[in-house]
Amino acid sequence: MKKIIFFTVSILFILNANAKVWRLNNNYGVSADFSVWDTAYIHANANDTIYVDGSVSAYGDITLNKPLCIIGPGYFLNQNPQTQKSINSSSFGIISFNVGSSGSMISGLEFSQANIWCGNISIIRNKMASIYFYGSSYSNIKISQNSIGYSIQSQETTGIKNNIIINNNIFQDGIGIVFTNNYSGLINNNTIYSGYNYYYGYYNAINTYDFVISNNIIYVGSISNFGITNVFNNICNSTQLPAGNGNQLNVNMGTVFLGSGSSDGQSQLKAGSPAIGTGTNGTDCGAFGGDEPYVLSGLPAIPAIYQITSSGSGTTTNGLNVNVKAKTH
Repeated sequence: MKKIIFFTVSILFILNANAKVWRLNNNYGVSADFSVWDTAYIHANANDTIYVDGSVSAYGDITLNKPLCIIGPGYFLNQNPQTQKSINSSSFGIISFNVGSSGSMISGLEFSQANIWCGNISIIRNKMASIYFYGSSYSNIKISQNSIGYSIQSQETTGIKNNIIINNNIFQDGIGIVFTNNYSGLINNNTIYSGYNYYYGYYNAINTYDFVISNNIIYVGSISNFGITNVFNNICNSTQLPAGNGNQLNVNMGTVFLGSGSSDGQSQLKAGSPAIGTGTNGTDCGAFGGDEPYVLSGLPAIPAIYQITSSGSGTTTNGLNVNVKAKTH
């Protein structure tokens, strides 16, 4: 059997002397570097970072032809405690990673769709409907800790795409993960609530050829993986997984999840869950287990101010008393 070596991809932006950090905010009356995405993109150089403030208005579509780091505040900000002082998310339409954008990373954003045309891309802690793969041969795609409403799918059957890492995501609905036989990688520690696939006529969760599939929780939906020996330590509601290899079949899903709280918090494991400690090397199965557990509200890996209070008035002698509460993520 072909030996496959997987590398955990983590694209780090090491800012050189010429790299800059910009702020984008389209709220009326707010002072920032830019108020319109197109203007921010024109001025930003390769490997710059753009912080996008939350807003009641969407910022539009993004087409990347150069590597950028784009960071928003997260999502479900009004549903989980101690998230952000402002509960508005940074909302976009379609984000396209074109050839030339290799090295890009997005985090803390809310958008409808991502189109991937090149390798070395990280999509971490975002909320979106779907991710589609296009283009010829490339590698090193990391899709981690996201809330995904519909699917991750291949749209191109030419070229070889390898080292695709899909881990610790919550798939809320839709047709799950579908790849043709020119794609390979790792699918681990995801929680998949699969909806009905009207095109194929069945409930779908994972359809792949050459992926290692481990530590996932499949609430409902079929699984088809032609490298079937690479499926282990997963949990499912019926018999869609192969017996053995640590897989748990016919699990009552009412015993698995917390089932209450925020849109993403309800997918946490309840006390006594059969997913606790039953993954690889004793880790928990599902999005909240493993080495990169899902982070509520997709808060990016930077400090976040979630509360500001003040005395309301001050003097030139005593100043103004302000209390700020913040957390790192």
